Amino acid sequence: MIVSISDYQSQGLTEYAINQANWVSYDISYELQRINISKIESFLHKKYGNISWMILVDTDGEIISSTGRPPGVDILNYPELIESRKGSIGHSVREVDGNLYVVVALPVIMEDTTVAHLILHYPATVIQTSVVRIIKFIISTFLFALVLGAILIFFSMQYQTKPLLKLIDDARAISSGEMNRKFTTSGTDEVAQLSRALQIMVSRLKIALNVAREEQSRFDAVFTNMMDGLVVADAEGRIILANSAFLTMFGITLAELAGFDVRKCNLPKEIIESIIFTQQEKEMKITKPTERIIRIRSAPIDESDEAVGSITICEDITRIKALEASEREFTQYISHELKTPLTSLSATVETLQDMPDDNPKIRHKFLGNLSGDIERLKKLVNSIITFQRTRDTIDELERFGAVDIVMEVHGKFLAYAHKIGVYLDMELPDDEINVIANYDRIMQVLTNLVDNAIRFTLKDGRVEIGIRYETNRVLFWVLDTGIGIPEYYLDKLGERFIKIPRKNHKYDTQVGLGLSICMEILNRHGSRLEVESKEGKGSKFSFYLRKA
Repeated sequence: MIVSISDYQSQGLTEYAINQANWVSYDISYELQRINISKIESFLHKKYGNISWMILVDTDGEIISSTGRPPGVDILNYPELIESRKGSIGHSVREVDGNLYVVVALPVIMEDTTVAHLILHYPATVIQTSVVRIIKFIISTFLFALVLGAILIFFSMQYQTKPLLKLIDDARAISSGEMNRKFTTSGTDEVAQLSRALQIMVSRLKIALNVAREEQSRFDAVFTNMMDGLVVADAEGRIILANSAFLTMFGITLAELAGFDVRKCNLPKEIIESIIFTQQEKEMKITKPTERIIRIRSAPIDESDEAVGSITICEDITRIKALEASEREFTQYISHELKTPLTSLSATVETLQDMPDDNPKIRHKFLGNLSGDIERLKKLVNSIITFQRTRDTIDELERFGAVDIVMEVHGKFLAYAHKIGVYLDMELPDDEINVIANYDRIMQVLTNLVDNAIRFTLKDGRVEIGIRYETNRVLFWVLDTGIGIPEYYLDKLGERFIKIPRKNHKYDTQVGLGLSICMEILNRHGSRLEVESKEGKGSKFSFYLRKA
């Protein structure tokens, strides 16, 4: 009876038969190491008698051993044997003697030499039965493991979810506002570790909320009491907040603004345009409720690179504009009034110098006083002009070395300091530090500070100019051991034409604009001049510049 099998089954049966044949071949090779090939037949009958049909053929084609070979079958012409003699494994699934077999032929090799050829016939039905038994065993084992695993997982989940559910209850309570609730899960497993981590997170959240409340309180205080008007709008132009300064400035109430579209509010069009288009800066003049000049600055409020609103600051600069106008008028007046007599005074000096020497002492004393007055007047005019230019011009920033500029200033004043008996030192880092500023303006600041320090320092005193790198910025300082500044005048430094009275006339400042010019220059660089001084002990002037 011929059994019909599919190609897939044929492949599986063949692989099974080849594996069995390889094992028998290896066993024969091992046995031939201790017995002669002629004696192998008894070994095969004894160990593999259960194999229905096994034939061992030597290299000359003689049959050495055979089990269950039916008569009339030409073994030597097997195509599988032909493949084995070529050194490979021959196999096929075919009918032999009216039955379906898996036929495998392969060489028996000992010490890299083929000593025989093994031919095995496996009935297809027997192999199929074995495979089915194996598959059934695997399936039953898998099903048992699956059921057992499901039972174990169920009880494990019951055990694990109990503390997890407690953890969820605690988390819900905390999310509802019970910030004093504590996670109570104990142990060392993952849920316990998560509980402790969440407890730490809640503690930090409580701290963050307290800080946020404090920040909100400070913001409310600043927002309410700041002198400048401030208004906040959302992305659609609806007013969210407005402080009292803004409401007073434009004579309007919060009820008329809050929640309304700014385009429908009774506000000047400049304010509306600034809020809608977030223009950076502009000035405007209003007449109601009072006449004022307002500087408007707007900026977008961004969140994740998307504008969610705008903030607009309205600064009342009426007084500043009035002072600027007064300053311009004063400067023009001083410049006009002093330049004309300077020419006359210079001509007078030249005339006196050419006069006969009737009374040389009086003549030279008069000329000296006259020359000194002229020099002071010139410095006054030059300082006023320098101050005005500093206010009116826009400085171009550049990249330069801080060490270089300090060394240049030091070299400029070294001879002058030596002449009057003052030690001029430097304190510099080992490497160059680059800053972003206007070179000429910073040179002007350092020159003024060092000149003042030397002039107000007694003989054998010390003046130091130095720099030091700090986080993203560079500190410049000029320090002296001079006469210092009275405490009363520390807050007045920088005001124009302020002169500190001195008992010794030689320490009088000549104009009173030097520090004002320095402060104006530093203010344009986003910095400020810091002053530390004690009368009779010395002074220290310092400022920061942005590192390049």
